[in-house]
Amino acid sequence: MVGDASEFRLEREMGDGVTVVVAAGDIDMTASREFGRRLDGVLRASSGDVVLDMLQVVYLDSTALRALLASRKVAEERGSRLVLVVAQKAVLHVLEVTGLSALFEMRPTRAAALRAIGTADEPKR
Repeated sequence: MVGDASEFRLEREMGDGVTVVVAAGDIDMTASREFGRRLDGVLRASSGDVVLDMLQVVYLDSTALRALLASRKVAEERGSRLVLVVAQKAVLHVLEVTGLSALFEMRPTRAAALRAIGTADEPKR
């Protein structure tokens, strides 16, 4: 997809029983509803665990945090793990300041998230 770096995108990749979702751009009030709807759809359609790669996310606001919390609930209801890939300091800061970093399993790279999925660790509750 070509466009402004702040344009929201959510792309889905499949492989090895894990669904990888890549979010990019700004996830703000304008994009959060679509972000939440599409992430919910991916989680409900996935037969296994989901990695949400947020390395290309530039900004997220409180509406995006609500969408993440709703997605966490869907993953728990389905008995699947939702692992976030977060390394962008601004995004990591928002998750830490709001206390959400304690609720989500987070890894700094996609490879680390996929390795974590491969372990028997239980998702955070």
